[in-house]
Amino acid sequence: MRRVTVRTCQEEGTVTTPPPDNLGSPAPPPNPWTPPDSSADPWAAPPAPPTPPRDQRRAGWFASPPPGASYAQLARTSRHRWWRPIVGTLVVVVAWLLGAGLLMVVLARTASPEAGFDPDTLWPKNPTWALALSLATIAVALPAIWLAAIWVQRRRPGTLSSVAGRLRWRWLAHCLGPALVALLIAFTVYLALVPGEMRGVLTWNTTWTAFLTTAAVIVLLVPFQAAAEEYLTRGWLVQAAGAYLRTPWVGILLSAVVFAALHLPPNGWTWLAHGSLGVLLAWLTVRTGGLEAAIAYHTVNNLVVLLLEATAGPIDLSTVRAADWRSVVAELVGYAVFAWLVVRSARRHRVASVVAAEERSPRGHPAAA
Repeated sequence: MRRVTVRTCQEEGTVTTPPPDNLGSPAPPPNPWTPPDSSADPWAAPPAPPTPPRDQRRAGWFASPPPGASYAQLARTSRHRWWRPIVGTLVVVVAWLLGAGLLMVVLARTASPEAGFDPDTLWPKNPTWALALSLATIAVALPAIWLAAIWVQRRRPGTLSSVAGRLRWRWLAHCLGPALVALLIAFTVYLALVPGEMRGVLTWNTTWTAFLTTAAVIVLLVPFQAAAEEYLTRGWLVQAAGAYLRTPWVGILLSAVVFAALHLPPNGWTWLAHGSLGVLLAWLTVRTGGLEAAIAYHTVNNLVVLLLEATAGPIDLSTVRAADWRSVVAELVGYAVFAWLVVRSARRHRVASVVAAEERSPRGHPAAA
């Protein structure tokens, strides 16, 4: 039995009524706390939270390019804004000039008197020192480019190297052989077109001490000088244009024009030689997803050419030898051979040309791709 309060407009009282047969027992109140399942492993790791898409994921300061992005699109991350490539380019130029100027001032004050630094121009009269400073001031562009990528575009500098986010050293090593083969073929074609033209270059006109000193400077600094030019033209400029446009060809052509202009070509044939090389190396960069092939060819070419010139005496990089149609033909043959060998090797080694999607392990954690 239970007591039920009945209220009417006439009276209010308490009557005792039997409970309805269809109500049954009252439901127990909800338990505000449920004890943990004793059958579960208390030491097991909690389930992994869902991972957002890669193009929306940010690791602190940096943003990552989305899966499937080509090399030319690596600057178009979730942090991309229209002004970042423009401001970044200005930062590259200013930082490069400041770094080169600082290097010249430091060397002018600390170098030995035999370097013969001019106090007005801060440039050495000694040809070996002049060669070293010429190569070093170009190499200073490397940290300037990395600074712009980190500070302005807020992305890892490794994205300037390849779609893997780093320089693929094994693939770069594979490209050294094709570069050397292509150069040998180009020299052979040139000698066939103009027999005897290379005698001035191949003639020994120096001392062993001078040659070994110059060779040491070349071997130590040329890899950095060549890499700096590649990171600037085939790296920064191609990706800066790719941040706005889907097609990579605007960046390829822009980088080729800048690359040719940096070498101060004295005539149209020299423009054509450097411009065609710029187009080829930029295309190979996009095709193989990284700068490795371009760095390999540029480094091998400069090493071979400068070492050959060192046998004839002091090297003056301020004077550019004018090309003619025969040298352009020989170089174009070498470019074609290099491109064919690199593309064939890239297919054989399955070199990635786009950003790979991260594989997922059965437990939901990222696995190595």
